[in-house]
Amino acid sequence: MFKYICLLFIFYLCNVKGQTLNANDKSNIGILLAKLGLVSEFNSDNYCNSTSNIPSNTIRCRVSGSENFIDQLSLNVTGSYLLESSDINVFTKLTIAKFCNLKFSDTFLHNQYPSLNSITFYNPIGLNDSLFQSKISNGLATLTFVDVKTPISLTLSLSNLQTNSLNSFTFTTIKDDPLNDIRLINDLPNGISTEIPNFYINLKDIPNMNNTKGNSFYMNTYTEPVGGLSNLNTFVNISNISFKIRNSTSPTNFAQFSSTPTVNIIESIHFSGSLLKPTSTINLSNLNIMKQLSIESISDNFNIDGEIPLILPPGMNSLTILNGAFNGDKTKQFLINNSKIKTLIFSNNSISSNFTEWTSQYNSLDIRYNQLYGSINPSWCTSILYVSYNQLSGDLPSCFTCHMQSSSLKNNFIGGINSFTNISPPPICTTLIPNLKYDSNSNLVILYGQDLGFDANQIKSSPISISFNPDDFTPSKLFTGSNSSLLPEYVDLTFTTANKTYRVSTVQKAPSVLSITPSSPLNTITFDGSFFNYNSSSFNITVGYHKCIVTSATFYQVICTLQLVTSYDPNAVVSISINVDDYSTNQLVVLTSNVYAYLNKTSSVLSCTTDCSSQGKVCDTINGVCITECPNHCSGPSHGTCNTNTGVCGCTSKFQGAACLIPVITCPNDCSNAGTCNPLNGECSCNPNRLFLNCSGINCTNTCEHSSTCDTSIGVCKCVPNYQGSNCTIPSHYISSVIPCSISGGEVSIIGWFGNDDDFTHSLSYYTVKIGALDCNVTSINTTTIKCNLGAGSGTKNIAVINSLYPNIVFNGNGLFNYINPVKTCLNSCTSSANGVCNIATGNCICNQGYTGLDCSSIKSNTSPSTNSSIDTSSGNTTLSNQYTNYEISIIQLNEISYDGSIVITYPLYKDWTYIQENTDLNTFKFTQTLKNSNCTIAYTVEEIKSDEKSFTFGTTSFTLEKGSIKLSVLIKDYKYQSTLNTLQLLFYSTSGDDSETDCNEQESSTDTSNVDNQQVSSYIQITKNSKKLIGRFINQVIADSRPTFMSSTIIKNNNDDGDDSSITLGLNLPHCNECLIDPDFSVLVTDDFQDSCGKSTRNKWVVPVAVVIPVVTIAIIIVVVSILYRKNRIGIKVFKTKLKSLK
Repeated sequence: MFKYICLLFIFYLCNVKGQTLNANDKSNIGILLAKLGLVSEFNSDNYCNSTSNIPSNTIRCRVSGSENFIDQLSLNVTGSYLLESSDINVFTKLTIAKFCNLKFSDTFLHNQYPSLNSITFYNPIGLNDSLFQSKISNGLATLTFVDVKTPISLTLSLSNLQTNSLNSFTFTTIKDDPLNDIRLINDLPNGISTEIPNFYINLKDIPNMNNTKGNSFYMNTYTEPVGGLSNLNTFVNISNISFKIRNSTSPTNFAQFSSTPTVNIIESIHFSGSLLKPTSTINLSNLNIMKQLSIESISDNFNIDGEIPLILPPGMNSLTILNGAFNGDKTKQFLINNSKIKTLIFSNNSISSNFTEWTSQYNSLDIRYNQLYGSINPSWCTSILYVSYNQLSGDLPSCFTCHMQSSSLKNNFIGGINSFTNISPPPICTTLIPNLKYDSNSNLVILYGQDLGFDANQIKSSPISISFNPDDFTPSKLFTGSNSSLLPEYVDLTFTTANKTYRVSTVQKAPSVLSITPSSPLNTITFDGSFFNYNSSSFNITVGYHKCIVTSATFYQVICTLQLVTSYDPNAVVSISINVDDYSTNQLVVLTSNVYAYLNKTSSVLSCTTDCSSQGKVCDTINGVCITECPNHCSGPSHGTCNTNTGVCGCTSKFQGAACLIPVITCPNDCSNAGTCNPLNGECSCNPNRLFLNCSGINCTNTCEHSSTCDTSIGVCKCVPNYQGSNCTIPSHYISSVIPCSISGGEVSIIGWFGNDDDFTHSLSYYTVKIGALDCNVTSINTTTIKCNLGAGSGTKNIAVINSLYPNIVFNGNGLFNYINPVKTCLNSCTSSANGVCNIATGNCICNQGYTGLDCSSIKSNTSPSTNSSIDTSSGNTTLSNQYTNYEISIIQLNEISYDGSIVITYPLYKDWTYIQENTDLNTFKFTQTLKNSNCTIAYTVEEIKSDEKSFTFGTTSFTLEKGSIKLSVLIKDYKYQSTLNTLQLLFYSTSGDDSETDCNEQESSTDTSNVDNQQVSSYIQITKNSKKLIGRFINQVIADSRPTFMSSTIIKNNNDDGDDSSITLGLNLPHCNECLIDPDFSVLVTDDFQDSCGKSTRNKWVVPVAVVIPVVTIAIIIVVVSILYRKNRIGIKVFKTKLKSLK
């Protein structure tokens, strides 16, 4: 293209040189030069090509027809000649005239000139009002006065400057002089808007422009306008306004602009000068079409608490504010709120802010000479950025460092205390990615990609030159250009600011692969050829069935990394598909190349000589022949072999699928012989009613009702506790307590659970109740209570409750019923009438004076040996010690009992406690444990009674614990029954021992359970050793669900079991209840044959009144309370051997 331009220029010069200057022009220019004394400066034979010794004296000609005419004239002369219009209008083709240091006649601007449209006066001599007293020549488009000498007084009228042709009037002085007095008078007719030229003028005051309309009015003053800014409101029909105050003596009130009428055509305002501190935010939304605002040299006062005091019009896209003082964070927020601003110049405003948090919304940002700190994030890559002379640091994004060969770009970042770590020297550029889109019809070229730079003039191309537009580009991302000739298939682009050259394609062409090289060991593949590109993300390469991720790409080579390397057979031949996303047209096009390659050596790509696709085949690029392709070449010889005639793979026994790529997969547990295995995915297709991945589960054929669940291991419903049956609809009734009748017979109330109303089991005829051998005739029934009438009888009986709808479901309450006998008997009949009297109402002995004990058999004494109590924090056991004799009392086991009397599950409790130390009550000690394989937690508390005595009531029985007693409480929480037909049994263990006593009191242990009698108010056990006796009393009553009811006791183990005569295990049989409370107590006595000192007389019967009282709560809560009683001043209590002091 350049050579064509050169040829045209040479042709033009030759043509001009060959033409003769018009005779009139030649004569007239000779006359004018003579008047000005400039004849010697030019060649009179050929004025058009003569060169003056004074550079500002020039004559330019142009061809018209067969002659040359003077087209441009520039004259610089020092002399006294007065230039007349007649000296100039003789040149009929003259269009541009420039005069320097000349005098002019007063009528010079008023006469007509044939072709002249532009006159420029440099340093005009003797300029005064006379030159502007009349309307200037119609035909002039540009009238310019430059470097007018000062001081000068001049009055210009708009009516004389307004013509049909004049569109630009410039009047500037050689310097800003306070004595200048240039004024512009608006004498245009009122009522209409008259078009005026663009003004670039130095004035004393702002004129009234009410009746004018124009494009630009640029005005400079030396100081503030004499009349202030009041006339600004008259500039409503001027598009672009500029006011510069050269030497501000007092701040200007910028709020004047907010009062401009909303009906205006103002598009830009440029103001330079000191501004007054505003009292409130200046609302410029009245300038509703303004796009650009520039305010410079505004002073530090133009802010409100550091905030920019402006409300901008909604369409603003360019803002310049210079030489102010603003808060950094408030400025950032102001700019975020005005996001349509795309060009921002904000230099020298004392802004301090973390620039790391700023993100680009601009085409251009100039924020030099501030106090910004932090780093520059990559969002600024698409902006022209000027940040020198700040306090920035860190790494610059690669879009900038790639182009630091450009000193102009580098200067945008350095200066001040900026300290970027990667500018000097910049790192090697590896991120520049160019792509080219070319339209051969329009010759439009679009360069797009990554890190392309910021200067279109610094992008060069060869062998064909492409001219990229410096005004139409997106920094780093997009440049547009054009060329005058057709581009080849590829061009070389040199980015001079990055010192990089890239070869890029100009056509849509699939990659041309010449060779394929796998790495060893296999993990990458290198493709050599041409017409690749530099954009790794545009590639989609598939090797067999797996992705190969591109890690490096150029015009000539691509390298990719295989995914799932272990899936490949290194001896295999694989098909490879190379797909490239191409945007060289307006729509995405995927360019594809298909090749074959070995995975253990380099493969050269051979083209087939015939069109394989026309034969329904593909080209085997390894051999250059057409074949019927097998999928993925059957994934290699270890997977299968390909029949190239049929294109069908023959797989080995370990693989399957069209490409023999899928391993034959076995199913879990061979589908449990209850389903069919799919070898493609190893999944079972289960038979009906079979579940889970291996078909091992069995679905229940019935719907499990009442929130019950299906036990898929056997295909049977797992019912909730209150129900049973194949679908959990049969209620499992139970008894929690009984209100018995007397021995004469009468009404019996049986409390428990007997089905819900919606079970339809509450008909009187459905339930049968047997108590012992007698039928109890049912009179009423509901969910919780059955009432029936029973005949006379006595003693303890079993209760059987049968629902006739389900006769096999029987609740057997063993020993839950006991006829009420109003006459109670006492233990051993209180020994004798001399010892005490039996209270037949309560069954307790009332001892006579001097006697004590449960049967009044012991004589009170003040010299009995003391009994101590100790608590083992590791086991939770309580031990009563009297001299060398020890008695241990423990809760050892909790059993769940089935309706047939068998044990369903056992929970050992013995020596499995954790001590919990608390300081809130120094007389209380707590232990806890959790039942194994259960959510049930058990806790018990040991309490030392410190008061003189403390009274308790259990059911209908009252008793008192004296000062110094020990009380044990056991709590069982969240016990869940296996069946509602089941009950609980709590086991107590009592044993005796000694510490090798060898004195005269030594005796073997003996036990006595003859007083375990459920017909008494209480049952009694005793263990005797060394003249000391432990007596345990069990009240034959339980409080079940807040109701007193009968409870039986069972001897689990005594001296007849295995020859051990030192211990007793007693079971308390509890009903099925939600809350059960029982209350046994224990006493230690010293017998009448005890000798307090061997060799002296025997003593009377001694008693050590230490009682252990144990209430129990079971089901959701089971509480066992053990109270150890001792008489005041007679028994010492020892806890943990350090007593209670160690816990204080």
